[in-house]
Amino acid sequence: TDARDQALLRSTWSEDFESLYRMGSRMYLHIFRTNPTIKDLFPWIAQYEKAGHYFTDSPEFRTQALRLVQTLAKVVENVTRLEGVEGYLYKLGHRHVGYLADGLQTQYWTVFQIAMDTLLVEKMNGLSNLSKADRDRAILVWKDVVAYVNYHMKTGYEDGLKGINKYSTGII
Repeated sequence: TDARDQALLRSTWSEDFESLYRMGSRMYLHIFRTNPTIKDLFPWIAQYEKAGHYFTDSPEFRTQALRLVQTLAKVVENVTRLEGVEGYLYKLGHRHVGYLADGLQTQYWTVFQIAMDTLLVEKMNGLSNLSKADRDRAILVWKDVVAYVNYHMKTGYEDGLKGINKYSTGII
């Protein structure tokens, strides 16, 4: 990305904890509405629902929502040195092999990418301080960021399934 896109990325990102939590929550809720079977990847959801509680009120959901947006924050923080971020994302995807006993179905990666794209587009369209041209550019830049995150995490996950680890050290 060039300096203008980097500045646009930073200016459209919020460091506010509650804003980040809301965004992460909305992304996960969109994911679960789009493909309810993804809930099965999080066993604690079934436990809360079985007990008659809303899983969205749980500390596990809050943590998961924040983890999602923290991954995006890592890209924003390090946008001028993405080679380190690539390794971080790869390792994050690699670690997901250990989190998921049944594995991720291929389409889940797409569902996550679409949900993140959708919510970030909504966020960009809601930024009245940007010109239409800057909003449109911000949407393209954010879609590139989401694709970048998804690609490197998915690559790390797929390599992890094969027992390959091309970034054994040196991540952010």
